[in-house]
Amino acid sequence: MSLPSWAKALYHLDRLAARVHRIEQVLCDEVLFAALPAAQREAFTNYVYAQRTEYLPGGAIYSHGLFDWEKQLFLSSKFPKKGCLLVGAAGGGREVVALRQLGYQVVAFEPAAMLFRGLEHACQGDADVALACASYGDMVAAVQHQRGPLVEVLRDRSFAGIVLGWGSLVHLTQARERTSLLVALRQLAPRAPVVLSFFSRSAAAMAPARSEQFRTWLRQRLSPRGRFASDLAGLSFERHGGFAKAYTDDEIKQLAADTGYEIEIQSPTGFPHALLRPTPQSS
Repeated sequence: MSLPSWAKALYHLDRLAARVHRIEQVLCDEVLFAALPAAQREAFTNYVYAQRTEYLPGGAIYSHGLFDWEKQLFLSSKFPKKGCLLVGAAGGGREVVALRQLGYQVVAFEPAAMLFRGLEHACQGDADVALACASYGDMVAAVQHQRGPLVEVLRDRSFAGIVLGWGSLVHLTQARERTSLLVALRQLAPRAPVVLSFFSRSAAAMAPARSEQFRTWLRQRLSPRGRFASDLAGLSFERHGGFAKAYTDDEIKQLAADTGYEIEIQSPTGFPHALLRPTPQSS
């Protein structure tokens, strides 16, 4: 039985539209990376998150509570069972509220103003929560230079554990941002384990598709001085999450080793995540 010509034409038109859409995505990614200064990426990512009401109290993601992988990690023998936790990139308060229900005191911060207002609302009246509208860069400034919005909220605090909010590590697109943050956390709380989660990618990736070949070609021409040459792998712009970097397992292990931590738990299940523990020799 022969197929109608219109059906085959529609199929090929759909394939062409998908290819054009993918090329448009790559073009948007690379122009943003090349034209927007690195110092403004965080502000743009916060702008993207300002559209994400599902992170606010009453939203779909907030209402989910802790994910299964988070529950398993926080209830494991590897994570402290009491004390004060530091929660960075806390969003609208999903993790903070759940951790309070588990009995922890919490100091939390969030850089996106809209999400921070949701966080304040979620924690209103809770004397065992301290909050600040601040970024990971502000954390580094507070620890290393005693300046910025986190100085007062961190003063005279002792932390049993540190939680980097769901997937927030991916938004640190420069290597120096990631190492500076973990070094500062190590300095702030030299015995506290750190929970982080991230986008994952394989080190043994298949041959790139045409759109990725186009990405490489375009990036080389938009960044003739090798602006991103030292940290190309895994960079993208996510429509619903801003600037992001995906990691291989080895990159996470190297980040830990470079900043005075060792991997105690690392799992790709649920959502890729790791528990870092300060290395004994640097305690």
